[in-house]
Amino acid sequence: MPRLTKIDERYNSEQVQLALDSMLIAVAMKKPNTKDLAEIASLLDSGADPNAIGGDALQHLGAKGNAEGIELLLSRGARVEESNYKSLFWAAYMGRTAALARLLDVIASAPRKHGAMTDFLAYHLELLTGACEGGHDDTVRHLLARGASAEKAASAAIDAAGRGHAAVVDSLLRAGMPVDVDDNALLMSATFRGAADVVVVVLRHGGTLGPLGVWTNRKLGYNSNYTAREVAHLRGHVDIVATIDAAVAMRNLRDGSRHEARCDVMSTPRASVSTAAGRL
Repeated sequence: MPRLTKIDERYNSEQVQLALDSMLIAVAMKKPNTKDLAEIASLLDSGADPNAIGGDALQHLGAKGNAEGIELLLSRGARVEESNYKSLFWAAYMGRTAALARLLDVIASAPRKHGAMTDFLAYHLELLTGACEGGHDDTVRHLLARGASAEKAASAAIDAAGRGHAAVVDSLLRAGMPVDVDDNALLMSATFRGAADVVVVVLRHGGTLGPLGVWTNRKLGYNSNYTAREVAHLRGHVDIVATIDAAVAMRNLRDGSRHEARCDVMSTPRASVSTAAGRL
């Protein structure tokens, strides 16, 4: 049997290390279960690097919401800052609230070590945007409770409205997001895309029913100012037309005044308006 040289030994050692690191990342990519947690511990005991390949293992554990796996990796020397803190962003985007909370706790516990990231996360805007895009209301509420600024998350809120994430929009509005932000874009985004549940939420919070600004209509491809009701009609969203008619009627009764939403475009059956009123 030929004798191994130092180069051969080093090559073999590197191959073993690469295999261990690859297996660790592969296990981290799986859906969390108790068996995998034991396998992660075994691989770490065998020499797998918890920070291998830019912290890939921690990223995947964050995306899968494996809070116990994250705890294990952190206890074995995993660094949250590896791979530019992507583990946090994946956890937020995938709605893994418990995993995200643990990772944020790590950063909060060592502000000097994570100085730049601590400042960056002051409003949690990137994380809030990811959670809104995914429609993860529990994660959004957790970030708001940790100091995320709803008022600074206009783009995230408008995107959530267009995607039909009613609970997310409601949480942001309750946390201080102006209901008419960006020229009434919440109501228009929801109306344009037929997100009826979001329209109900926005109207409950007092969304404006009158003509929209030029900026909003240009974004939608229109050349003149339309009301939300007219856009709903043009897009064929009959349920939203009925909801807006119900909101107009209810506000007229409440205020004793004449709210208008340019209702001459389409007549809505009374039964439809009555049904919609029950949702407001």
